[in-house]
Amino acid sequence: MSEHLTREDVVVAATKAALGAQPHIPASMHEYSLIVDAALPVIAKAITDRVRAHHHREDPWCLGDCPADVLCDEIDTEMGVQR
Repeated sequence: MSEHLTREDVVVAATKAALGAQPHIPASMHEYSLIVDAALPVIAKAITDRVRAHHHREDPWCLGDCPADVLCDEIDTEMGVQR
């Protein structure tokens, strides 16, 4: 991924990854809810991966147990991210 991606680029890419290359939003709110539920973990992972990468560039001595990593792990768990 390019370092010049915007937040919107990450959300679009993550949503496409969750829904497939040609996302189709059904009319049914129940179906829409299923799509959102599928997309949220992918979006969360894209964001927490970027936070981790930035943090580890700033603090190369962090071994994955610092507050930033712990917070990202908590967010991933809450959002259902599979690691």
